[in-house]
Amino acid sequence: MAKGGYSFAIGRALYGLAPDTSFAANYAATKKAGLVRGGYQFARPKLSTAQAAATAMVKEIEGAGGFDGLPPAIDAEYGTDVQGLSPEELTDWVLTWIAEVRALTGVRGMLYTSTAFLTECLQPERLKDVPLWISSYSVSQPPNAGPITQYNLWQHTAGLNSQLKVPGIAPYNQIDLNVFAGTVAELKSWCEGVNGVQATPMKVIVHGQTVDAYAIGDQVYLLWKDAGLQDKKVDNVWHFEPQHQVVETKVKVNGAESQAFVVDGDTYVNWAALKNIGILTDLKIDGEFNFTVTPNATK
Repeated sequence: MAKGGYSFAIGRALYGLAPDTSFAANYAATKKAGLVRGGYQFARPKLSTAQAAATAMVKEIEGAGGFDGLPPAIDAEYGTDVQGLSPEELTDWVLTWIAEVRALTGVRGMLYTSTAFLTECLQPERLKDVPLWISSYSVSQPPNAGPITQYNLWQHTAGLNSQLKVPGIAPYNQIDLNVFAGTVAELKSWCEGVNGVQATPMKVIVHGQTVDAYAIGDQVYLLWKDAGLQDKKVDNVWHFEPQHQVVETKVKVNGAESQAFVVDGDTYVNWAALKNIGILTDLKIDGEFNFTVTPNATK
């Protein structure tokens, strides 16, 4: 596909909550072909909550290789799955899906829809800040939708009507064609900006209990209130006895400021700042916890 002059490809990851069995292979092949890749989920709001749909989408993308290209998209369009729902209800569902994806991953989602559906079945004024992938055929450019005058992606040709050949895709005329509003370099820059910091949820053992943590880049962050500050290493795993609930986003270890961050109101501390410490005693000074570390004895 890249040899044919194409720069990105988006495949269906789920139909509602049902995974597309070919998505993982297609997702990997897209990256191997040198294209910016992405995935979308067909929305079925009458059959599942937005939170459940977002959780399924995140699981599918992460299982296929992770978020490293286009933002994940929710596909909202005409059909029995949306009949009877008001524009307010549908917009609430879409915005909740986007918020849940962001909360789970740090990645901002995108909406795929048609200009007709956007104006008739959704509330465009509430979606003007959401990345938009619009479908609009047989026009020189997509029409405005209320306050929305620009789109990030435009699907300009439906698969059954396409006469263009795409190398690597058979049959050639069964693929929808899309364009990005910019150059390839701008596409990649936009993807990085939309995705922002990617946080992958994971688990860490704290005082014998499994607690939430996040991997960001090559670092692992755990919930600060669960870090506690009496620690011991057992079977190469650090265990902490919870003692304090702390809301600061910066902490000090041995007088040095340690990086921390907030996820949904919870503060996480850099695991690397704690993994090599010995016995800790703590003192709260001016609203900050400061730790004096007694190094473990070396053999």
